[in-house]
Amino acid sequence: MASFNKVLQWAQTEQAKAMAKKEKEKAWQRFNFLYPEADTTKFEAEAEIEKIGVVKASINFKRADGGLFDIFISDKRYWGEEVKKALGLKKHPGFPQILRENPSATLDVPAVEFQKKATSLKAFFGKKTKNLRNTN
Repeated sequence: MASFNKVLQWAQTEQAKAMAKKEKEKAWQRFNFLYPEADTTKFEAEAEIEKIGVVKASINFKRADGGLFDIFISDKRYWGEEVKKALGLKKHPGFPQILRENPSATLDVPAVEFQKKATSLKAFFGKKTKNLRNTN
């Protein structure tokens, strides 16, 4: 109980408040990078003090029933339509996330020389290989 009281006292210090503010800002930056089309009025940042000197922040979705859940740790498979709409994911359904975030992104395609004859499978798999397994 004394440990809890120490953390509670530390949480009231200017250092703790500054750390919480910085962590919330970092969480918002990450959120805005991942979901640039999100309606930010439906989300809130929350800082959590785990122990003295350790502060973590999360972005929570404000549900209609008043409940909150963390966007970063919740399983995307179970997000409802309300959450997807608030995140801006329903505007371009099925469109790759990377291209929504950065439309000018170029996806690297390796160069393949089509004029050259491909290696035959017989030559590729027909090579003798050493067996390095210990038979003892």
